[in-house]
Amino acid sequence: KLYADIGTISLKETEKYVQVGDVCAIDVPLMKLKGSRIAGAALDNKASCAIIYKIAQLLSAEEALPFEVGFAFTVQEEV
Repeated sequence: KLYADIGTISLKETEKYVQVGDVCAIDVPLMKLKGSRIAGAALDNKASCAIIYKIAQLLSAEEALPFEVGFAFTVQEEV
């Protein structure tokens, strides 16, 4: 079973806002750990996107490259 606290106080009130089959997302905030470390949901994916974006910026500043470069941002690699 899955329980979600949406702040309602009765089943009747809850049924105004939520029906069977509704989609929801679990909010996992970024957490600061000891030192300069952090943890969070899908942080590896978010960091990878930031790194690829930065590499694309750096390469686009070059005059000309002797090769073609492509980048891909994909989803659901673990599904």
